[in-house]
Amino acid sequence: MGRGARWYQRVLPVTTLVVAAFALAALAVPGFRDQVALSASHRTEPYVELAFPRPAVGAPVVCATSTGTPRVEFLVTSHLEDTEELAYRVSVGRVKERGTVTVEPGETAQVTRFLGRSERPYVVTVRLRSTDQELRAHCPGTAR
Repeated sequence: MGRGARWYQRVLPVTTLVVAAFALAALAVPGFRDQVALSASHRTEPYVELAFPRPAVGAPVVCATSTGTPRVEFLVTSHLEDTEELAYRVSVGRVKERGTVTVEPGETAQVTRFLGRSERPYVVTVRLRSTDQELRAHCPGTAR
């Protein structure tokens, strides 16, 4: 009685095909190549965190007002290699303000802005323009 192909005669061609496909993908797709290099080197990926401040207990306070004007506070934490000046845009309803914040590597910068009116419900939007990060909060406003 004849025996079928030995196990390695079936596994070897399949394994060779998988390795060849992986190698071709690594050569042909730049994003794939970058991810493989990042995974193999254990380098840290530089990034920036954007967040609303959080009190010691409870949810972030986003919709605070001061003298009837919404106070917008946000934090920018740098995980970049160098000091950077990042552009941001803050809007409260239709009122917009642009500015920049300088962040040191490993440090957090807090930005506070007062703008808009708060009688009606409004939306607070904070956007870091260079990273395309955005925070948004819906606020109830204050009744008169």
